[in-house]
Amino acid sequence: MRIRLSPEGFARLRQKIEESFAADDSQRPQELGPGLYGPSLFYKAKGQFKLFHVCNQWIADLLDAAGIPTTPGLAILPAGLLADLAWRSGLSSARIP
Repeated sequence: MRIRLSPEGFARLRQKIEESFAADDSQRPQELGPGLYGPSLFYKAKGQFKLFHVCNQWIADLLDAAGIPTTPGLAILPAGLLADLAWRSGLSSARIP
């Protein structure tokens, strides 16, 4: 999905992302090791994992901060978040080159 953000929305998104990662002494995100796919990595977060607030809901929170409305209950699964974005925000799938 292509999401267009205002400069203010992008700034809020960036701030929310920065606030979610635990920083090291150099103010960089703390790497915890290899991720699950390809060159991905795990990073230390502020807060803790909660069974009823999964990664897709974290993404929904980021989008909300940026001004893209979402419904947390629908964001439990990726398909629900995508359907919610199409329904509530009027976004549609787009091929991104």
